[in-house]
Amino acid sequence: MTELLQVQPSLISASRNGHLFLQSGDGSEIKIARVTFALFFALFFAFALTSLNTLEAQKPDFPKEVIDSERSVRRQSDAATAARKEVQSAVQNKKYLPVFPLLGDASGRVRDAVFKLLVDLSSEEMLSLLESWNRSPLQKGDPGKKDRIEIQLAEILHRHPVTGSHPFLLGIVSSRKSSDTARELAVSALGNFDSQTLPKKTIQVIEKMAQRDKSWWVRGEAIRVLAKLTGDASLKVIDKAWQEKKSLSLRLASLQALAEVDPAAAVERSMEMVREGVKDRQGYWGARLRRGAFQVLSQQGSLLARSERAPFIEELISLAGELDQRFQESCMLTLEGLTGISDLGKSVVAWDSWWRSRGPDWIAGEGEKESPESERGDGAGDSEEQGQTRVVEYHGIPIDSRHIVFVSDVSGGMSRTLDGSFDGDGLRRIEVAKSELLKVLGSLPGNALIQVVFFASQRIPVLSAPQLLSRCIQSVSQKIKDQGVPQGPGAARGNLYSPLRFALFEPGIDTIILLTEGAATEGFIHDGDRIRWHVRRWNRWGQVKIHVLSLGSLSGKNRQFLEGLATDNGGEFHDIDDRFKAGK
Repeated sequence: MTELLQVQPSLISASRNGHLFLQSGDGSEIKIARVTFALFFALFFAFALTSLNTLEAQKPDFPKEVIDSERSVRRQSDAATAARKEVQSAVQNKKYLPVFPLLGDASGRVRDAVFKLLVDLSSEEMLSLLESWNRSPLQKGDPGKKDRIEIQLAEILHRHPVTGSHPFLLGIVSSRKSSDTARELAVSALGNFDSQTLPKKTIQVIEKMAQRDKSWWVRGEAIRVLAKLTGDASLKVIDKAWQEKKSLSLRLASLQALAEVDPAAAVERSMEMVREGVKDRQGYWGARLRRGAFQVLSQQGSLLARSERAPFIEELISLAGELDQRFQESCMLTLEGLTGISDLGKSVVAWDSWWRSRGPDWIAGEGEKESPESERGDGAGDSEEQGQTRVVEYHGIPIDSRHIVFVSDVSGGMSRTLDGSFDGDGLRRIEVAKSELLKVLGSLPGNALIQVVFFASQRIPVLSAPQLLSRCIQSVSQKIKDQGVPQGPGAARGNLYSPLRFALFEPGIDTIILLTEGAATEGFIHDGDRIRWHVRRWNRWGQVKIHVLSLGSLSGKNRQFLEGLATDNGGEFHDIDDRFKAGK
């Protein structure tokens, strides 16, 4: 449940003689009704269920998870090799119908192999492929397989726009049978076209979606696309989304779309959001919106003349000391973006000192590349800010958040010993990982908002939603102790696509810490580059930092993927294999 639901019951005092009392501000009690406990709790849980359902509605839908439990990883690799040959033959012979069962295959490895070939088709070949899809028997077959195919075709056209493919994309966007995942990708792909090449009807459909689509994230993407395609003509829709009260997520879409049309106005609006915050009773979008505002302010504000940036810099420095600690880092990063100066760290004192002494020179174009030690405040600001909270480490890495989803690997590789062997005696990786996780949860403050998501072939959330640590520590600790490597055919592989998508949209969190012993071997997508592409897109809404902790002596593409995953999303990559081998 959200923090809101956890706090509200404290307003009701205990019942005496069948009466309920409301606690007033001065501590006195007011009798409000003589009702039975059953009625009160029925009403309370009905409210709680409604709120949780509302929270669930805030999460984008997920492609139906498909696990290839019938083929081993080796057999999937062989199947991928065979699929590549079959697709190459189909393209050569211009007979594309055999491609679609492979694109909808149960194995992500097979789908990735087919995807890589299709994304490189010529425009003529791609149009022939799409025409063949309209005649495929799979159009009326398994809905899950059809959805997988549509999602991937939309992604291909997003990455490789093809003139003349807009009718196909418009068909997905307009279909009630298409999933929101496919529709969102399709409308986003339409945004890559030159507006002059799109029929007026297509623009009208996108505008209609931007005004009232049932799915907030499809609607949000349509707002962004409309701004890209129509410019100033989209301002009315953008302003309407900004005034939206029932779906705060649309304010983020509105802000990002405004940055496309009128960067100066987007900077002003971002500063307003940074300054005033957002009232968010459910605790889902308020912090995300503010972080999104910092991002737009940094990106678009840096394009302004220095004299125009100066008022924003001065106000941010003034606000920095008053901001909640979770926003101070965003504020400092924004100051770095606006000034081009990156060596003042997170010290409010240092920034204030620099601005007072060097601000006029900076505005005039001087002194922007250096920040002498004397202007740092001799570290006074750093020690003051660091002293606000006790540093907690996870596998030796300092934790910089109190709103965290721990995403932890329990795939088959975690059953290895610390030296990487499946055989032999000694501690197993999963034992060390669980022990460290328990240690961290025992060190974090009780007001930390946490969630734990284990993953193997499936994601395994420990809580229904993030909770305050003080309220869930016992149950979470027991579930961590009980968690083992899943058993059964195909159950112990590594699925990163689903757990990351799930974690990014958990309410109230701002940080994901992923611990994994390898790249993906299961899930909707295996390919690291494709996973990174999707995570970057999701994180436009999530506004979440992702740290990656890797073990298992990874190298090559697997390591590059995990390093890139962290870098793409404002986090850090740490190789902790040596600590694991030492049993720490």
